[in-house]
Amino acid sequence: MKSLKTICRDVDSTYFDTLLSIQQAASEKVHEQSYDGWKSKHLMIILSALREVLHEIQVVPKIREEERKAIVELKNEVIGSNTKSKTSKRSK
Repeated sequence: MKSLKTICRDVDSTYFDTLLSIQQAASEKVHEQSYDGWKSKHLMIILSALREVLHEIQVVPKIREEERKAIVELKNEVIGSNTKSKTSKRSK
């Protein structure tokens, strides 16, 4: 978790802290042999934290890249049409 936290700096560190806390709690229970099962509320926080971390690491960067490409394409269309109209005006 600590290495992910340093690698994925765009992701809110709270998610990694939550996953680290879950990992530590689970480890303590296993080592103490006091594992009494996870209740629904425990599973929900684990699943929610995992979902958010994976979304931030996998999905958000792809969305940003797609949006960046769309902006660049739009910019090229606008600049391309402006360049043509300027060139045609100069030739007249």
